[in-house]
Amino acid sequence: MSKLSFDIDDIIAGHSRLTEAQALELHNSASLHDLGAWAHAVTQRLHPEDYRTYVIDRNINYTNVCTARCTFCAFRRDHEDSDAYTLSNEQIGAKIRELVSINGTQVLMQGGMNDKLPIEYYENLLRYIKATFPTIHIHAFSPPEFVEFERFFNLDAREIIRRFKAAGLDTIPGGGGEIFAPRVRRRIGIGKCDADDWLRIMRIAHEEGMSTSATMLIGHIEFIRDRIDHMARIRDMQDYALALKDEGGRMKDEIKRKHPGIFAKSPFSSSSFILHPSSFGSYTAFIHWPFQRDNTPLGRAKEWDEKTYGPFDDSTNEDILKGRVVRMAGAHEYLRTLAIARLFLDNVPSLQASWVTMGPKIGQLALMFGANDMGSVMMEENVVSAAGTTYKLNEREICRLIRDAGWIPAQRDQYYNILRRHDGPTSPDLTPQACPPIRNVKKLDDKTIGQARASTMPRTTATSASRCLVRNQWAFAKGDVSMNAEGDSTTGWIFYDAACPMCSRWAYRFHSALARRGFRLVPLQSPEAPQRLHLSGPALLHEMHLLQVDGRHFGGADAIVEIARHIWWAWPLWLLSRSPALMPLLRALYRTIAANRTCAPPSPAA
Repeated sequence: MSKLSFDIDDIIAGHSRLTEAQALELHNSASLHDLGAWAHAVTQRLHPEDYRTYVIDRNINYTNVCTARCTFCAFRRDHEDSDAYTLSNEQIGAKIRELVSINGTQVLMQGGMNDKLPIEYYENLLRYIKATFPTIHIHAFSPPEFVEFERFFNLDAREIIRRFKAAGLDTIPGGGGEIFAPRVRRRIGIGKCDADDWLRIMRIAHEEGMSTSATMLIGHIEFIRDRIDHMARIRDMQDYALALKDEGGRMKDEIKRKHPGIFAKSPFSSSSFILHPSSFGSYTAFIHWPFQRDNTPLGRAKEWDEKTYGPFDDSTNEDILKGRVVRMAGAHEYLRTLAIARLFLDNVPSLQASWVTMGPKIGQLALMFGANDMGSVMMEENVVSAAGTTYKLNEREICRLIRDAGWIPAQRDQYYNILRRHDGPTSPDLTPQACPPIRNVKKLDDKTIGQARASTMPRTTATSASRCLVRNQWAFAKGDVSMNAEGDSTTGWIFYDAACPMCSRWAYRFHSALARRGFRLVPLQSPEAPQRLHLSGPALLHEMHLLQVDGRHFGGADAIVEIARHIWWAWPLWLLSRSPALMPLLRALYRTIAANRTCAPPSPAA
């Protein structure tokens, strides 16, 4: 148990509030396991239900033209760029029809800050969506967009929000939060609104009866105290929003004195507000994710190294202070920050798991570190994927992740009302698939290493053309992706023997690299491994086959090299295999290793 200078039990029980200094101490002193246990205890107190939630929506980026020049963004374009675009009502409508066809309930609509779009474009778009798709919830336009709307349309944000709400806008997403610290925001969000304006837009939305969400971007040039300051401002403004509902005048006055910049513009008169106090809005959820560096200006900065640059936090190093060095955040730092957010944000009801950037398994693990929601199925995502992250999950996969973690999956709406509870045999993850995912394996690249070759092994069932048969370490499927009706975009499956320590270590080592390319790693002992794999396994072991595609097979070394093609740091194997003279040596080496393996073949009863 980590030793702390304060009583964490009072925080967990909700009897006292975590201070900023205590949150910093937790980050610097507490173990990841303790943080997870404490955050999970808080989540169980706030959400004792036997389910965890998700939403089916679509992220529609209506334009990629943007006046801002954020250094962490790979999505923005200028007007004159050849791939700049602005979607029409009909194009957006076509996307929403696809969403409705899979029982989707809302659109998350954000875009660049396009200075050539008039306010009528937005009002007409909102009216079109509400008239054509009356059941779809519109969660749209982040605070930086509204700040630029003020400049583009020469109107106060309150007037714009009221007009958009009248046209059909339901809630406002928390995009563009990044990090509120001025030192950081000036360097990574060039041309984007400051923290006071971001929080002001959300204040207005809450005063106008609209719910919102809050976000934070970690793992770039920020210090840990910057993250905690970011969460502290959100917590203060949530206190203000809740005080509006409870008519807490004293609390409101304290927050106004603490954050005068947030209240400097767009004043609010409660006497002119006609709704009941309970109808005021608030933050419904908090989401944070790590910076993705691919294809971004900030991604060209050097990676922080303590030996070279010294300690990162509160550094006086000029390269660190000026943003020339980034400290990336991996799974450990993501989970650590998530747990602290759950302990610190005691007034924000829900925390979402960011599987879009962290991958499905870390997203699932986040449910044990303070998250109570798996976020969105997200049919479409363009901003994060432009920076090199391409995780995608369909409803079946999200439900499976939730159920495997120990909860019942439940579909929700934006207000976290339960729409469907999946506790029966008709649940998306429990219903047998009439048409299992089929991969297009007809187009095989004959120039690749380990190219498919004839085998003496008899051809099995047709479904084995798209699924791998197995040896005890790896089975690998290659081929162009064909998506089925459920949107399953898995490129291939890799099966391994979880009972073998060596195979498990290899699975752990390869998992991240292959998962990013659409492959799924499944233990042979898992119910997901088809029964025929268990039955056919020993025969394949003796035949030394790892891979079967459309009746043709990759033998031992060839299949290992096929896997190597998808992992950049294994490229020497790829080069080695290009030589006809050296490939037999590689096969001989593989046979020698396989002959001395320590793992036993999977038993038919496994």
